[in-house]
Amino acid sequence: SWKSNGTVELVESGQKQGAMFLIVPQGTRAVRLGNDAEISQEMKVEKGSLYSITFGAARTCAQLESLNVSVSPASQTIDLQTLYNVQGWDLYAWAFEAEEDDVRVVFRNTGMED
Repeated sequence: SWKSNGTVELVESGQKQGAMFLIVPQGTRAVRLGNDAEISQEMKVEKGSLYSITFGAARTCAQLESLNVSVSPASQTIDLQTLYNVQGWDLYAWAFEAEEDDVRVVFRNTGMED
């Protein structure tokens, strides 16, 4: 199961926020991570094997937003390119080599730049 830390909002496709309907292009649910918020999940893997994580993401404002993906000790900060829209989000893939049989996958909003 997923764990969260900080301000994390579960978004349902078609949910109304003010006068705007929220769209989740590749599914029925998504998460919105507040500044310095994260979601994580423990996973069983095979030590020494290579794994790839794929996900979709979009910015929610015009300012630069980044998402950090990590499986200790590997980590990558990804600058999100597409502003949230109904056509879809950008798809990303990130690979890591498992250094243990149990890992924790973390998606973290690094916060807005000044």
